[in-house]
Amino acid sequence: MSDAVGNLSGTLRAACLAAAVLLAGSPASALSIDSAEFGDWYAACDNGRVCSAFAFDESLASWAYLRVDRDAAADAAPRITVSVPGGAGTRYRLSLSGQPLLDQPVGGDEASYSDVRLIDLTAVIGTEALVEGLGAAEALVVEVEAGTGNPELPASYRISLRGAEAALAWMDEIQMRSGTVTALAARGGAPAESIPPPPALPVAHAAHPWSPPPAALDPSEEARQKGVELCGEDETAEGRMEPLSEGLVLHIYHCRLESGAYNALFALWVSAPDSVADGWEPELLWPEVEAGDGGLSPLISNVRFDPEALRLSTVYKSRGFGDCGEAAEHVWDGEAFRLVALRLMEPCRGVPYDDWPILLRAEVEVGGGANSP
Repeated sequence: MSDAVGNLSGTLRAACLAAAVLLAGSPASALSIDSAEFGDWYAACDNGRVCSAFAFDESLASWAYLRVDRDAAADAAPRITVSVPGGAGTRYRLSLSGQPLLDQPVGGDEASYSDVRLIDLTAVIGTEALVEGLGAAEALVVEVEAGTGNPELPASYRISLRGAEAALAWMDEIQMRSGTVTALAARGGAPAESIPPPPALPVAHAAHPWSPPPAALDPSEEARQKGVELCGEDETAEGRMEPLSEGLVLHIYHCRLESGAYNALFALWVSAPDSVADGWEPELLWPEVEAGDGGLSPLISNVRFDPEALRLSTVYKSRGFGDCGEAAEHVWDGEAFRLVALRLMEPCRGVPYDDWPILLRAEVEVGGGANSP
Protein backbone atom coordinates (compact mmCIF):
# COMPACT_ATOMS: atom_id res chain seq x y z
CA MET A 1 0.00 0.00 0.00
CA SER A 2 1.60 3.26 -1.09
CA ASP A 3 0.93 6.64 0.48
CA ALA A 4 2.04 8.18 -2.79
CA VAL A 5 -1.01 6.87 -4.61
CA GLY A 6 -3.58 6.41 -1.86
CA ASN A 7 -5.82 9.37 -1.01
CA LEU A 8 -7.61 8.04 2.06
CA SER A 9 -7.40 10.38 5.00
CA GLY A 10 -4.99 9.34 7.74
CA THR A 11 -7.90 8.91 10.13
CA LEU A 12 -9.81 6.66 7.74
CA ARG A 13 -6.78 4.56 6.83
CA ALA A 14 -5.88 4.14 10.49
CA ALA A 15 -9.44 3.09 11.29
CA CYS A 16 -9.49 0.56 8.45
CA LEU A 17 -6.18 -0.93 9.48
CA ALA A 18 -7.13 -1.01 13.13
CA ALA A 19 -10.36 -2.80 12.27
CA ALA A 20 -8.60 -5.33 10.06
CA VAL A 21 -5.86 -6.00 12.59
CA LEU A 22 -8.45 -6.40 15.32
CA LEU A 23 -10.36 -8.94 13.24
CA ALA A 24 -7.48 -10.70 11.56
CA GLY A 25 -4.84 -10.60 14.26
CA SER A 26 -2.26 -9.83 11.58
CA PRO A 27 0.22 -7.00 11.21
CA ALA A 28 -0.91 -3.94 9.26
CA SER A 29 1.93 -4.41 6.79
CA ALA A 30 0.29 -7.65 5.59
CA LEU A 31 -2.96 -5.93 4.64
CA SER A 32 -3.97 -4.18 1.41
CA ILE A 33 -6.74 -1.71 2.22
CA ASP A 34 -6.73 1.47 0.21
CA SER A 35 -8.43 3.69 -2.35
CA ALA A 36 -7.03 6.22 -4.76
CA GLU A 37 -8.00 8.65 -7.51
CA PHE A 38 -6.23 8.91 -10.87
CA GLY A 39 -7.54 11.57 -13.23
CA ASP A 40 -11.23 10.72 -13.67
CA TRP A 41 -10.82 7.25 -12.13
CA TYR A 42 -11.41 6.01 -8.59
CA ALA A 43 -10.02 2.64 -7.48
CA ALA A 44 -10.35 0.65 -4.26
CA CYS A 45 -9.13 -2.70 -2.93
CA ASP A 46 -10.19 -4.63 0.15
CA ASN A 47 -8.29 -6.72 2.68
CA GLY A 48 -8.70 -9.82 0.49
CA ARG A 49 -7.08 -8.02 -2.49
CA VAL A 50 -10.38 -7.81 -4.38
CA CYS A 51 -10.25 -4.60 -6.41
CA SER A 52 -12.61 -2.31 -8.33
CA ALA A 53 -11.97 0.77 -10.45
CA PHE A 54 -14.49 3.33 -11.73
CA ALA A 55 -14.36 5.81 -14.62
CA PHE A 56 -16.93 8.60 -14.61
CA ASP A 57 -18.92 10.61 -17.12
CA GLU A 58 -17.42 13.99 -17.92
CA SER A 59 -20.75 15.53 -16.93
CA LEU A 60 -20.99 15.88 -13.16
CA ALA A 61 -24.77 15.51 -13.42
CA SER A 62 -24.60 12.10 -15.15
CA TRP A 63 -25.19 8.65 -13.65
CA ALA A 64 -23.18 6.80 -16.31
CA TYR A 65 -19.91 5.14 -15.38
CA LEU A 66 -17.57 2.29 -16.29
CA ARG A 67 -16.46 -0.27 -13.71
CA VAL A 68 -13.55 -2.75 -13.69
CA ASP A 69 -13.74 -5.61 -11.15
CA ARG A 70 -11.22 -8.32 -10.43
CA ASP A 71 -10.92 -10.95 -7.73
CA ALA A 72 -7.56 -11.71 -6.14
CA ALA A 73 -6.98 -15.27 -7.38
CA ALA A 74 -4.16 -15.58 -9.88
CA ASP A 75 -6.47 -16.92 -12.58
CA ALA A 76 -9.30 -14.43 -11.92
CA ALA A 77 -10.43 -12.65 -15.08
CA PRO A 78 -11.41 -8.96 -15.01
CA ARG A 79 -15.03 -7.98 -15.58
CA ILE A 80 -15.65 -4.62 -17.24
CA THR A 81 -19.16 -3.18 -17.23
CA VAL A 82 -20.87 0.07 -18.13
CA SER A 83 -23.84 1.40 -16.16
CA VAL A 84 -25.96 3.84 -18.10
CA PRO A 85 -29.47 5.26 -17.63
CA GLY A 86 -32.17 3.62 -19.71
CA GLY A 87 -35.17 1.31 -19.76
CA ALA A 88 -35.61 -2.28 -20.87
CA GLY A 89 -35.86 -1.49 -24.59
CA THR A 90 -32.95 0.95 -24.77
CA ARG A 91 -30.04 0.03 -27.03
CA TYR A 92 -26.64 1.67 -27.21
CA ARG A 93 -23.73 2.19 -29.58
CA LEU A 94 -20.30 2.30 -27.95
CA SER A 95 -17.07 3.76 -29.31
CA LEU A 96 -13.53 4.55 -28.15
CA SER A 97 -11.98 7.68 -29.67
CA GLY A 98 -14.44 7.55 -32.55
CA GLN A 99 -13.85 3.85 -33.28
CA PRO A 100 -16.92 1.62 -32.78
CA LEU A 101 -16.47 -1.17 -30.26
CA LEU A 102 -19.24 -3.26 -31.81
CA ASP A 103 -20.85 -3.47 -35.22
CA GLN A 104 -24.37 -3.46 -33.77
CA PRO A 105 -26.07 -1.61 -30.93
CA VAL A 106 -26.41 -3.55 -27.69
CA GLY A 107 -28.93 -3.60 -24.89
CA GLY A 108 -28.13 -4.15 -21.26
CA ASP A 109 -29.24 -6.17 -18.29
CA GLU A 110 -31.44 -4.69 -15.62
CA ALA A 111 -29.28 -3.30 -12.83
CA SER A 112 -30.13 -3.68 -9.14
CA TYR A 113 -31.37 -0.09 -9.17
CA SER A 114 -34.19 1.25 -11.35
CA ASP A 115 -33.89 2.89 -14.77
CA VAL A 116 -30.26 1.82 -15.28
CA ARG A 117 -28.92 -0.76 -17.73
CA LEU A 118 -25.76 -2.78 -17.13
CA ILE A 119 -23.67 -3.63 -20.19
CA ASP A 120 -21.08 -6.37 -19.67
CA LEU A 121 -18.32 -5.40 -22.10
CA THR A 122 -16.12 -8.41 -21.33
CA ALA A 123 -18.96 -10.69 -22.42
CA VAL A 124 -18.99 -9.25 -25.95
CA ILE A 125 -15.43 -7.94 -26.48
CA GLY A 126 -12.08 -9.64 -25.91
CA THR A 127 -10.62 -8.57 -22.58
CA GLU A 128 -7.09 -7.87 -23.80
CA ALA A 129 -8.21 -5.69 -26.71
CA LEU A 130 -10.70 -3.90 -24.48
CA VAL A 131 -8.12 -3.09 -21.79
CA GLU A 132 -5.67 -1.81 -24.41
CA GLY A 133 -8.40 0.38 -25.86
CA LEU A 134 -9.27 1.86 -22.47
CA GLY A 135 -5.64 2.77 -21.85
CA ALA A 136 -5.20 4.48 -25.22
CA ALA A 137 -8.53 6.32 -25.64
CA GLU A 138 -9.64 9.63 -24.18
CA ALA A 139 -13.23 8.59 -23.60
CA LEU A 140 -15.80 5.85 -23.95
CA VAL A 141 -18.81 7.28 -25.77
CA VAL A 142 -22.19 5.64 -25.24
CA GLU A 143 -24.88 6.77 -27.68
CA VAL A 144 -28.53 5.83 -27.35
CA GLU A 145 -29.86 4.21 -30.52
CA ALA A 146 -32.47 6.47 -32.06
CA GLY A 147 -36.03 5.57 -31.12
CA THR A 148 -35.09 3.19 -28.28
CA GLY A 149 -34.45 5.48 -25.32
CA ASN A 150 -36.34 7.75 -23.01
CA PRO A 151 -36.52 11.18 -24.73
CA GLU A 152 -36.22 12.84 -21.33
CA LEU A 153 -32.75 11.33 -20.81
CA PRO A 154 -29.52 12.37 -22.57
CA ALA A 155 -28.94 10.95 -26.03
CA SER A 156 -25.27 10.21 -25.32
CA TYR A 157 -22.77 9.86 -22.49
CA ARG A 158 -19.04 10.50 -22.54
CA ILE A 159 -17.12 8.56 -19.90
CA SER A 160 -13.65 10.01 -19.39
CA LEU A 161 -10.79 7.53 -19.47
CA ARG A 162 -8.17 10.00 -18.25
CA GLY A 163 -6.09 8.12 -15.70
CA ALA A 164 -7.01 4.62 -16.92
CA GLU A 165 -3.48 3.27 -17.21
CA ALA A 166 -2.47 4.57 -13.78
CA ALA A 167 -5.62 3.20 -12.13
CA LEU A 168 -5.24 -0.25 -13.67
CA ALA A 169 -1.51 -0.35 -12.85
CA TRP A 170 -2.40 0.50 -9.23
CA MET A 171 -4.81 -2.44 -9.16
CA ASP A 172 -2.04 -4.65 -10.55
CA GLU A 173 0.29 -3.52 -7.78
CA ILE A 174 -2.21 -4.16 -4.99
CA GLN A 175 -3.06 -7.60 -6.42
CA MET A 176 0.66 -8.43 -6.84
CA ARG A 177 0.19 -8.91 -10.59
CA SER A 178 2.74 -6.31 -11.74
CA GLY A 179 5.22 -7.89 -14.12
CA THR A 180 3.07 -10.99 -14.70
CA VAL A 181 1.17 -12.16 -17.75
CA THR A 182 -2.10 -11.48 -15.90
CA ALA A 183 -1.53 -7.75 -15.28
CA LEU A 184 -3.93 -5.26 -16.81
CA ALA A 185 -1.42 -2.45 -17.32
CA ALA A 186 1.97 -3.35 -15.77
CA ARG A 187 2.32 -6.54 -17.81
CA GLY A 188 5.47 -8.68 -17.90
CA GLY A 189 6.57 -12.23 -18.53
CA ALA A 190 6.24 -13.73 -15.06
CA PRO A 191 3.74 -16.62 -14.90
CA ALA A 192 0.44 -16.43 -13.08
CA GLU A 193 1.75 -19.03 -10.63
CA SER A 194 4.15 -16.42 -9.24
CA ILE A 195 1.24 -14.40 -7.78
CA PRO A 196 0.83 -15.11 -4.05
CA PRO A 197 -2.55 -16.46 -2.99
CA PRO A 198 -4.91 -13.88 -1.46
CA PRO A 199 -4.80 -13.51 2.32
CA ALA A 200 -7.37 -15.32 4.42
CA LEU A 201 -10.22 -13.11 5.52
CA PRO A 202 -10.63 -12.36 9.22
CA VAL A 203 -13.40 -14.23 11.00
CA ALA A 204 -16.11 -12.64 13.13
CA HIS A 205 -18.01 -14.95 15.46
CA ALA A 206 -21.65 -13.91 15.49
CA ALA A 207 -24.05 -14.86 18.24
CA HIS A 208 -26.59 -17.50 17.31
CA PRO A 209 -29.68 -15.75 15.92
CA TRP A 210 -32.92 -15.88 17.82
CA SER A 211 -35.38 -18.42 16.44
CA PRO A 212 -37.90 -16.98 16.21
CA PRO A 213 -36.64 -13.47 17.01
CA PRO A 214 -38.39 -11.87 19.99
CA ALA A 215 -40.57 -8.86 19.31
CA ALA A 216 -39.16 -5.40 19.98
CA LEU A 217 -39.94 -4.17 23.48
CA ASP A 218 -41.70 -0.97 24.45
CA PRO A 219 -39.20 1.37 26.15
CA SER A 220 -39.73 2.10 29.83
CA GLU A 221 -39.76 5.69 31.09
CA GLU A 222 -36.15 5.18 32.22
CA ALA A 223 -35.22 4.05 28.72
CA ARG A 224 -37.04 7.00 27.15
CA GLN A 225 -35.17 9.47 29.33
CA LYS A 226 -31.88 7.83 28.38
CA GLY A 227 -32.71 8.51 24.74
CA VAL A 228 -33.43 12.16 25.50
CA GLU A 229 -30.02 12.39 27.18
CA LEU A 230 -28.08 10.61 24.42
CA CYS A 231 -29.75 12.72 21.73
CA GLY A 232 -28.60 15.98 23.34
CA GLU A 233 -31.64 16.62 25.52
CA ASP A 234 -33.94 16.07 22.55
CA GLU A 235 -37.42 15.57 24.01
CA THR A 236 -38.66 14.40 20.60
CA ALA A 237 -36.28 11.41 20.53
CA GLU A 238 -38.03 8.14 19.77
CA GLY A 239 -36.67 4.76 20.72
CA ARG A 240 -37.20 1.03 20.65
CA MET A 241 -35.57 -1.93 22.39
CA GLU A 242 -34.35 -4.95 20.39
CA PRO A 243 -33.31 -8.18 22.19
CA LEU A 244 -29.64 -9.05 21.64
CA SER A 245 -28.49 -11.80 23.97
CA GLU A 246 -30.07 -13.32 27.04
CA GLY A 247 -30.49 -10.41 29.46
CA LEU A 248 -29.33 -7.69 27.04
CA VAL A 249 -31.20 -5.35 24.70
CA LEU A 250 -30.17 -2.79 22.11
CA HIS A 251 -31.79 0.64 22.51
CA ILE A 252 -32.12 2.46 19.18
CA TYR A 253 -33.03 6.15 19.50
CA HIS A 254 -33.93 8.36 16.55
CA CYS A 255 -32.50 11.80 17.36
CA ARG A 256 -34.89 13.96 15.36
CA LEU A 257 -33.45 17.38 16.18
CA GLU A 258 -29.92 16.28 15.26
CA SER A 259 -30.95 14.63 11.97
CA GLY A 260 -30.56 16.27 8.59
CA ALA A 261 -32.36 16.06 5.28
CA TYR A 262 -30.69 12.81 4.14
CA ASN A 263 -28.85 11.53 7.22
CA ALA A 264 -31.16 10.44 10.03
CA LEU A 265 -29.06 10.25 13.21
CA PHE A 266 -29.44 7.67 15.94
CA ALA A 267 -28.03 6.99 19.41
CA LEU A 268 -27.37 3.41 20.54
CA TRP A 269 -27.27 1.93 24.04
CA VAL A 270 -26.89 -1.63 25.35
CA SER A 271 -28.25 -2.62 28.75
CA ALA A 272 -30.34 -5.08 30.69
CA PRO A 273 -34.02 -4.36 30.02
CA ASP A 274 -34.68 -3.34 33.62
CA SER A 275 -31.35 -1.62 34.35
CA VAL A 276 -30.82 1.02 31.68
CA ALA A 277 -28.49 3.18 33.77
CA ASP A 278 -25.91 0.39 33.99
CA GLY A 279 -25.60 0.05 30.22
CA TRP A 280 -23.03 1.33 27.73
CA GLU A 281 -22.72 2.83 24.28
CA PRO A 282 -21.64 0.12 21.81
CA GLU A 283 -18.40 0.92 20.02
CA LEU A 284 -18.78 0.93 16.24
CA LEU A 285 -15.61 1.28 14.21
CA TRP A 286 -17.38 2.90 11.25
CA PRO A 287 -18.83 5.10 9.82
CA GLU A 288 -17.90 8.35 11.48
CA VAL A 289 -20.33 11.28 11.53
CA GLU A 290 -19.11 14.86 11.57
CA ALA A 291 -20.47 17.15 14.27
CA GLY A 292 -21.34 20.80 13.72
CA ASP A 293 -18.10 21.94 15.39
CA GLY A 294 -15.98 19.96 12.94
CA GLY A 295 -15.32 17.13 15.37
CA LEU A 296 -16.88 13.69 15.44
CA SER A 297 -20.41 13.08 16.66
CA PRO A 298 -21.24 10.14 18.95
CA LEU A 299 -24.38 9.59 16.88
CA ILE A 300 -24.79 7.00 14.10
CA SER A 301 -26.43 7.70 10.73
CA ASN A 302 -29.22 5.82 8.95
CA VAL A 303 -29.32 2.78 11.22
CA ARG A 304 -31.03 -0.49 10.33
CA PHE A 305 -31.08 -3.50 12.65
CA ASP A 306 -31.93 -7.05 11.56
CA PRO A 307 -33.17 -8.85 14.68
CA GLU A 308 -32.97 -12.27 13.02
CA ALA A 309 -29.32 -11.98 11.98
CA LEU A 310 -28.33 -9.60 14.84
CA ARG A 311 -26.76 -7.40 12.17
CA LEU A 312 -26.50 -3.62 12.43
CA SER A 313 -26.19 -1.63 9.19
CA THR A 314 -25.27 2.04 8.97
CA VAL A 315 -24.88 4.42 6.02
CA TYR A 316 -23.49 7.95 5.96
CA LYS A 317 -24.43 9.84 2.79
CA SER A 318 -22.10 12.62 1.69
CA ARG A 319 -24.92 14.24 -0.25
CA GLY A 320 -28.63 13.83 -0.81
CA PHE A 321 -28.36 11.87 -4.06
CA GLY A 322 -26.83 9.02 -2.05
CA ASP A 323 -24.09 8.44 -4.63
CA CYS A 324 -21.16 8.81 -2.23
CA GLY A 325 -20.37 8.17 1.40
CA GLU A 326 -19.56 5.34 3.79
CA ALA A 327 -21.47 2.24 4.87
CA ALA A 328 -20.70 -0.42 7.44
CA GLU A 329 -22.15 -3.65 8.79
CA HIS A 330 -21.54 -5.03 12.28
CA VAL A 331 -22.69 -8.32 13.83
CA TRP A 332 -23.37 -8.97 17.51
CA ASP A 333 -21.10 -11.64 19.01
CA GLY A 334 -22.75 -11.82 22.40
CA GLU A 335 -20.63 -9.06 23.94
CA ALA A 336 -20.01 -6.43 21.29
CA PHE A 337 -20.68 -5.45 17.68
CA ARG A 338 -17.93 -6.60 15.30
CA LEU A 339 -17.23 -4.88 11.98
CA VAL A 340 -17.74 -7.31 9.07
CA ALA A 341 -18.04 -5.02 6.03
CA LEU A 342 -17.02 -1.49 5.11
CA ARG A 343 -17.95 0.29 1.88
CA LEU A 344 -16.55 3.62 0.74
CA MET A 345 -17.31 5.82 -2.27
CA GLU A 346 -15.42 9.10 -2.02
CA PRO A 347 -16.21 10.84 -5.35
CA CYS A 348 -19.81 11.98 -5.75
CA ARG A 349 -20.20 10.92 -9.38
CA GLY A 350 -23.48 9.03 -9.72
CA VAL A 351 -22.60 5.60 -8.27
CA PRO A 352 -25.51 4.21 -6.20
CA TYR A 353 -24.97 2.50 -2.85
CA ASP A 354 -25.23 -1.03 -4.28
CA ASP A 355 -22.12 -0.38 -6.36
CA TRP A 356 -19.91 1.23 -3.72
CA PRO A 357 -16.67 -0.77 -3.44
CA ILE A 358 -15.91 -2.80 -0.32
CA LEU A 359 -12.70 -1.92 1.52
CA LEU A 360 -12.97 -4.37 4.38
CA ARG A 361 -14.86 -7.63 4.78
CA ALA A 362 -14.85 -10.56 7.16
CA GLU A 363 -16.19 -14.07 7.15
CA VAL A 364 -19.04 -14.49 9.63
CA GLU A 365 -19.33 -17.73 11.57
CA VAL A 366 -22.68 -18.08 13.30
CA GLY A 367 -23.45 -20.03 16.45
CA GLY A 368 -21.72 -21.18 19.55
CA GLY A 369 -22.25 -17.88 21.36
CA ALA A 370 -25.22 -16.15 22.87
CA ASN A 371 -28.73 -17.35 22.02
CA SER A 372 -27.48 -20.83 21.08
CA PRO A 373 -30.23 -23.46 21.33
